[in-house]
Amino acid sequence: MCVFNPFSLTQYDVLLEQEGRLDKTTVNRLLAEDATAADAVAQAARCNPGHGFHAASVMRLFFQAAADGSTFAERWQRAGLPGLKNDERVLLQAKMRMRVVLLEIRSVVDDRTIEAVDLLDPSAGVLQLVDRSVASRAVRFATILTWAYPLPHFWRLSGTGILVPDMGPIGALEAVEECVAHLGGPRVPGAPRARWLAENFVRLDETLTAVALERRRLMFASLDAQFGAATYELNKSFNECRKALTADPAVAPDDATPEERAEGMKQAMVWFDDVAADAGPTQPGAQRVRGRILLGPKQWRVEAMGAARLAGLRESFEARLGPRVRFVTERRDDLGARVAAADPAVDPAAVPPRLLEQPMRLEMQSSRIPGPPPGISLDEYSAQLRMQLTLELPDTPIPALDGRTPREAAAIPSLRPKLLHIMKGHVRALDEGNLRSGRAR
Repeated sequence: MCVFNPFSLTQYDVLLEQEGRLDKTTVNRLLAEDATAADAVAQAARCNPGHGFHAASVMRLFFQAAADGSTFAERWQRAGLPGLKNDERVLLQAKMRMRVVLLEIRSVVDDRTIEAVDLLDPSAGVLQLVDRSVASRAVRFATILTWAYPLPHFWRLSGTGILVPDMGPIGALEAVEECVAHLGGPRVPGAPRARWLAENFVRLDETLTAVALERRRLMFASLDAQFGAATYELNKSFNECRKALTADPAVAPDDATPEERAEGMKQAMVWFDDVAADAGPTQPGAQRVRGRILLGPKQWRVEAMGAARLAGLRESFEARLGPRVRFVTERRDDLGARVAAADPAVDPAAVPPRLLEQPMRLEMQSSRIPGPPPGISLDEYSAQLRMQLTLELPDTPIPALDGRTPREAAAIPSLRPKLLHIMKGHVRALDEGNLRSGRAR
């Protein structure tokens, strides 16, 4: 490939300059032909600030047909593309092949190149796409509904993209197909569906957003995220009560916060939990926390995250202290409900019912782990612990795999699709963590 080829990888910055000039020339010619285009595109942008401008512009340029059946770009091409240089003509003709793609990113090659497959057209094979902005944020196995067009040596992304949210066992392609069917579009691949996707890109964004919000609401509805605190009055001396409490081997000293000390608490204790058989993978050396006990001169407070956990901790606390303490009051704050209430309301009719199946279920818990060894930073220590969990994953039983480990599931054909879906999620999460921390992807 000639290094001076304006469409080669080495001439990326030159390509950006060409695109800028072509876009300016194209807009000016469109407005000269159709004075209503500017208002229509502006209105679309107001209705959907994220995607409306680009979607409406593409429709006006490459999809919307006049009375004779031709698009703006086709009429310009028929006229000989006046006002454009040769390279700009090639670029415009490439943009005329623009289509909506559902990209599953397979690898990040360098600072401007990614490799992906179009789940809407897997027969196209692996596509090499060049876009510096996307490559800087890309993670493997993320799925993006966006616009793309082919150039002689690679593909280019155009405009905006919709990151398809994680829907548990439901894959991105199935999610998009359910949204298309729910909106009345064709599910079967082909030219009619490709055009429908272009015409309804904004509607798909709105539907996928509604799905994500409703799945989030269902997740919080099933989440025991009540922060509870029960206050007890001391019937015996502080030292006698403290001695009875610390006699339990699951209780250990903890650091009281400045706010807790300001309200009169003298000390804090943490109450660890016995590791349950179904607790799942935990950090090496981690101890699961049931809750905390704040020790004041006359009153103590038992705190825990989760109504069930607070009830269990109160039972253990009262059994340990007995008549030495007397229950006074309890308060609870439903943090999950508070977060969910801040989300926009969703019209249930806007959500495909199939996409609400098996919403994510979370359990609020915390653990304590030993501090890093001397000479190792907290960031490095955390990375080492995460890597150890990753290395243990192949031999960790997973409920979604019928309790099998990934290594076992790999040998069972019926479980391989589930295993592949789960492993893609792990790789994606690993890349996202590395992207945040600045570590190599």
